[in-house]
Amino acid sequence: MQKSKFTKYIRSLTEEELLVELETLYTYSPDVKQFYVMELGSEKDRKRVYDNIKKDIESKYATRSLRRPRKPRISKIRAILRNLERQKSFTYELGDVFLFNVECATEYVKKHWILTDPLRNIILETYEKACLNIRDALMEEEHMDRINQCLVNMRRQPSTAIEMEKIRDKIFE
Repeated sequence: MQKSKFTKYIRSLTEEELLVELETLYTYSPDVKQFYVMELGSEKDRKRVYDNIKKDIESKYATRSLRRPRKPRISKIRAILRNLERQKSFTYELGDVFLFNVECATEYVKKHWILTDPLRNIILETYEKACLNIRDALMEEEHMDRINQCLVNMRRQPSTAIEMEKIRDKIFE
C-alpha cells in the first residue's frame, strides 16, 4: 500500500476507529510495540531492550571450540545494528551498543587471532559510529576507558589498531 492511500484511509476514520486501529497495530505488530517501548517506555524498559540486543550481538561472536573457532556472524550483526539505528534511540544508547559490538569483536580477535576482512570492516565502521555517538552525547569521560581497551585488544593487528587510533584522535580532538 502506498503512503498516500494509507493517509487517505487514516483520515477517513473516526477517532474511535483510529484508537481501535492503533490498539490492533500495537497488539499484532512487534515493531510497533518496540517503537512505543522506545518512545514512551521507562528507562528500565529501554535498558531491558538494549540488554537483549547486547546478548544477541554477543551470541554472534560466541564459539565453542578454541581449536577451530567459528567465524562471527557478521551479516546478522549488521542486521541487528541497522535495525537498532532505524529505531528511535538516544545517541548515548546507540554509542554504547556500537561500542559493545567493537568490544566483542576485538575480544574475539584477541582470543582467536583471527581477523577477516568483514570482521575488520565491521570493527572500523562501528568503532567510528560509537565514537561519533559518544562524542555527540558528551559521554567521552565515561566511555574513554572502554574505547582505549578496544585499541589494546587490537595490539596484535597493528594496521587495524593504527586506523582505530586515527579515528579516535580525529573524532575526539
